[in-house]
Amino acid sequence: MSIIAYHVAHLSAIMVMVLSIGSILTNAERSKKWNILFGVASLAVLVAGFGMLHRLQYTMTAKWILGKLVIWAILAIGVPIIAKRFPQFKSAMLGASALLLIIAVWLAVIKI
Repeated sequence: MSIIAYHVAHLSAIMVMVLSIGSILTNAERSKKWNILFGVASLAVLVAGFGMLHRLQYTMTAKWILGKLVIWAILAIGVPIIAKRFPQFKSAMLGASALLLIIAVWLAVIKI
């Protein structure tokens, strides 16, 4: 695949992941389809991101890449756990997710 195809896939998956995070954390009842969509989108973000990194010939030692991986892991693991086991923290996780996504964008743009 081309770099542009990986980029489009990565950004599209991020948009779906953000949409599903919003749905999971704002709805009172749990929806299995939103959880499945979140899982598929988070996997697609990871796969497309690594594909793009490979095509651009980045190494895994770059701090911005490690930062984005940590943010991805916090969201991919934290959102379902908070939604299922700690529903009283859903609104806090929604705010934290927004902040983490802003930091991820900043890391991708600045590449420090």
